[in-house]
Order: sequence, then structure tokens, then C-alpha cells
Amino acid sequence: MHLSKPAASTVTTLPSDPSSAHKAHRVVFALLNTMDPIPVLEDALVVTSEPVSNAILEGIRTRSAPIGLTVHLADNDLLSLTVEVTNPHNETVGPFQQQNPAPDSEHGRGLLIVDTCTDSWGTRLDEAGRLVVWATWSWRSPALRDQGWLAERKRPATPGP
Repeated sequence: MHLSKPAASTVTTLPSDPSSAHKAHRVVFALLNTMDPIPVLEDALVVTSEPVSNAILEGIRTRSAPIGLTVHLADNDLLSLTVEVTNPHNETVGPFQQQNPAPDSEHGRGLLIVDTCTDSWGTRLDEAGRLVVWATWSWRSPALRDQGWLAERKRPATPGP
């Protein structure tokens, strides 16, 4: 089994207030901004917003613990980004839980967005019983491109005589 080599990682705590959505964006952007190109940046920002927004609402409602944000970038020929948001909520949510929001509802579409924009996602409870929502993306490492792997795969066929 080939384990991923850590490329970069950050762990932070955010308050349960609306400014945390923007702060979470800055954390994700800062980690991914070192790459060129950044193929998942927009999706990562949107997907980070969904569980962070839910955690903010839950934290405000229950006056509970702060929100945890972990962002991990790994490289083993495929770059892999994992975002984890720790919510004060204490129940897991199934990845395919039916969401049927009313057409004019402001809520109920977040997990569908997460499911659409990521390779995989899920939930678990941490050691303290808080909900952790995680999402993962993978894409080809620039190292493969530098070695010519992508160029060889995309090279057009040579026309015949």
C-alpha cells in the first residue's frame, strides 16, 4: 500500500458567528494558493461553506463550542484535498439522506451541493461526540505533468502518409 505524502495541512478553530464562513474560505484559499493551477479551488470554497454555515447556525442556536476546520493536502501522484468541519451537532447525517426542500426554501440543498462537487464525502462523530463533515477531491499531480505523463496520454495520433 502506497501512503500519501503530506504536502500541506492546517487545523484551525472558528467562532460560531457569520464571519467564520469568510475565515474558512481564507484558510482553504491560503493552502491551495501555492498550487498552479488550482483545479478544485472554486468547488473547495463552495463545499467548505456548506458545513461551515451549518456549524455556525448550530453553534449560534445551541451556544456551544467553536467550529473546527481541518484542511489537508496530500500528494502521491494524485493530489488529494480533504476538508473536515467539526460541528457542535451530535448526530451523523447520511450521504444520501433524502432532501426535499420547498422551491422557495433557503435551506436543504447544502449536502446535495457537497455531493455534486466532491469525489466523496461523509460524516462521523469525533471523540467528543461532535459531528464532523468531511469531503475529498483528487486530481493529477503537477509532478506527473512535468514527467510528460499527461502529454503522452493526450498526444494526438500522427497522421499517416
